[in-house]
Amino acid sequence: DLYQNLEVVGSLGAGVDHLFSDPSLPKHVKLTRVVDEKLSDDMQEFVLALCLNQIKNLNTYSQSNHEWNPLHYRRVNDVTVGILGFGTLGQAVGKKLQSVGFKVVGWSKSEKHVDGIQSFAKNELDEFLSHCEILVCLLPLTDETKGILNKELFHKLPDGAYIINVARGGHLKEEDLIDGLTSKKISGATLDVFQKE
Repeated sequence: DLYQNLEVVGSLGAGVDHLFSDPSLPKHVKLTRVVDEKLSDDMQEFVLALCLNQIKNLNTYSQSNHEWNPLHYRRVNDVTVGILGFGTLGQAVGKKLQSVGFKVVGWSKSEKHVDGIQSFAKNELDEFLSHCEILVCLLPLTDETKGILNKELFHKLPDGAYIINVARGGHLKEEDLIDGLTSKKISGATLDVFQKE
């Protein structure tokens, strides 16, 4: 009622799903979002940095005999990263990771064809997950994908898998992640998004 001439509501981010949950949003209003050519580049570099940070243990030190020593690290060509949501952005992130030597697999509703990256389709989720030492979520948030990062999915990953959620907070069942971390099924997680921001 306050904005009777309102025609457009713009999200200052890449997504608009947070606007759908607002009951005061008039049905006739158009929604817009930020579309920035640099978003893909930024996301590629961000995910690459997170993957490297995880396998190189850059933020973690252990103390024994009163000496601070870095922990064991892994090499990129020994690690498989799975991209859950292998659309345009997921493929760009996968190519970036592949370019520095990571083994990359992707999953989406339909099989994609990217040189050197194995693509899994809708009915092959379990097989896809079995390869993912690092799992990157880049899915859109839909009724099908809401809560997909849950205990059932975690149990299909290799032991000690690492989770990176750079998509939407609604994908993750946070209590299941805590259980996975406590049981050491999951070695850690980077969450760029949360159920409640």
